[in-house]
Amino acid sequence: MFFTKQIKETTIEDIKAKTRILFIDDQSRNDIVEYLDNEGWSARWISDIKAIDIPDILDSHIICVDIKGVGQKLNKENEGLDIAASIKKRYPQKKVILYSSQASHNIFHEANVLIDRRIHKSSGDYEIFRNESEDLSKEIFNWAVMSLKTYNMIKNDLPSELTYEKFESALKKIAKKKSITDQIVSKYLPIANNLVQMISIILQMYKG
Repeated sequence: MFFTKQIKETTIEDIKAKTRILFIDDQSRNDIVEYLDNEGWSARWISDIKAIDIPDILDSHIICVDIKGVGQKLNKENEGLDIAASIKKRYPQKKVILYSSQASHNIFHEANVLIDRRIHKSSGDYEIFRNESEDLSKEIFNWAVMSLKTYNMIKNDLPSELTYEKFESALKKIAKKKSITDQIVSKYLPIANNLVQMISIILQMYKG
């Protein structure tokens, strides 16, 4: 199959079918999970985590973390802020949403610059979570959005001669392969090992 067929315009229904959303909240979020499921998304809720590499996190593309009440099993001093930062540092390709019903929190915590979105937790937050999930999922599964977002994220660490057009062309060649490995990525992109690993994971996620 030619790769041009693989990067045809992705519909929102295609994206919904691939995206997995996780809520980490000490209070039940079965209400919003049910809402998102009825909207065609795949969502689930857990009250806390005992490790950063549990299957629930590994299998999720978008992770929504409440600021208060979580992180107790890992003895996190700053609760959800620490959890969100840990997830984003371990898995930078995953999308992390931080939310709270409180108007203020530690504005100097590193999570504030690492996370992808912030949401004020309220009784009417269902549509906000749906809209943010739709936007973030496009950064994973929509080719044009994903490739440009990836380039902008790492362009300061790329060789000056590697323009976006050349970068995207290399990505397409990599994505043609049946399996994507760090070795294949480094063959087409002369970049640092940490960036090779990141792009390898991003493309693996894109191809599902």
